[in-house]
Amino acid sequence: MKKILSRLGNIKQIRDGGLFSLYSFFNKGISFILLILLAEYISPEQYGQLSIFNTFTMFFGYFVGLSTAGYLSVSYFKQNRDEFSKDFSIIIAITTIGTLVITVLITLLYSIAGDALGMPVYFLYIGLLISFTSTLVNINLDYLRIQQKVGLYGLFSCSFAILNFVLSIYLVKNTNLNWHGRVYAQLLCDLFYCAIVLYIFLKEKLLRFKFDKNRFKKIILWGLPLIPHLASSWMKQGVDRFIIDANHTMVDVGMFSFALNLSSIILIVGTAFNQVNSVDLYQVLSSNLDVKTKISKLLHKERVFLFLYVIITVIIIVICLIFIPVFLPNYSGAMYYFTILALYALFQCIYLIYCNYLFYYNKTKNLMYITFGSSLVHLILSIILTKLSLYYTCAIYVVIQLIITALIFRQSRIILKNHIQ
Repeated sequence: MKKILSRLGNIKQIRDGGLFSLYSFFNKGISFILLILLAEYISPEQYGQLSIFNTFTMFFGYFVGLSTAGYLSVSYFKQNRDEFSKDFSIIIAITTIGTLVITVLITLLYSIAGDALGMPVYFLYIGLLISFTSTLVNINLDYLRIQQKVGLYGLFSCSFAILNFVLSIYLVKNTNLNWHGRVYAQLLCDLFYCAIVLYIFLKEKLLRFKFDKNRFKKIILWGLPLIPHLASSWMKQGVDRFIIDANHTMVDVGMFSFALNLSSIILIVGTAFNQVNSVDLYQVLSSNLDVKTKISKLLHKERVFLFLYVIITVIIIVICLIFIPVFLPNYSGAMYYFTILALYALFQCIYLIYCNYLFYYNKTKNLMYITFGSSLVHLILSIILTKLSLYYTCAIYVVIQLIITALIFRQSRIILKNHIQ
């Protein structure tokens, strides 16, 4: 009977992981199609301005909530409902305060920012508002995920993507707003869903604003180390494109970027499955099972997802090698880079398995040291080796990610030994 229940549990994990992957693919696919269609309606210069806008909006996203939103999952499985709602309220308060502080900074640096951006400064305020509302929308999605409400998660996330797509096309194509239309569509969509989210938070009685210095400090210290951790991946991939452009041609930049984007398909699937795995793992860690049973369950989950990620990687590599040269022959040369970068994506997926332990036991500072430190090594190696060959650049991604994964694995074993055994 236990074996049957275990198998049923694995089937449920795979099913839920598959659904999360499907929703991720849908959302990413909608965004990808939108970028292609927008290029038909706006000039390259306007496309560049939109890219700049998206860049500083993403930058704001790292600081608006000080990366505390991730604590939501940890608190859900560690605390009772009353304590969870207090943590939830603190996270919302931090996000709101962070947004207000950045608003003041933008106002103080208004004239300087205007010269640097080359676009109306009020777009900084719009970008900040988008970052704020997007954070709240994503918090709701995370709340649905940890409750394993896969259907509601899919309905909310997919309807958001569709509305964003329709509004963007309409405002860009049928008005004279140009790239501004895409920005306004994003803002309107975020505001609409943010209103729904706030209603849900109030209905669920999750907002209980009462200042608690110790709780506030604890959540802040959990989130702060994640800022350089989250920014490290964005930083090295963005800078690599400049390094490639400086040493090779724009065609090489395009080929490498295409290969890296293809490899991200593996990571999208891996991340989706990890959303299910993290919930199950937190449930085991917070349970009252005896030490032997708990360790056995955790190791079993690790083996299942390791095997799953290897199979997923092999399947995606085979599919891309067969179909990309047929349907996109101009990008056939990128397949050589993709084959190497697929290993990088695989190691990232494996790394996610062991990261869950660091998140659960509040070891985000350890995570920051490893990921941010490795990104600096990555940049130094890229500056030295990229000019020789892009194959070296691909190899840097694989080797550095392998080292990161090994270090995170070692940290996870130390954590398990200290907290469980």
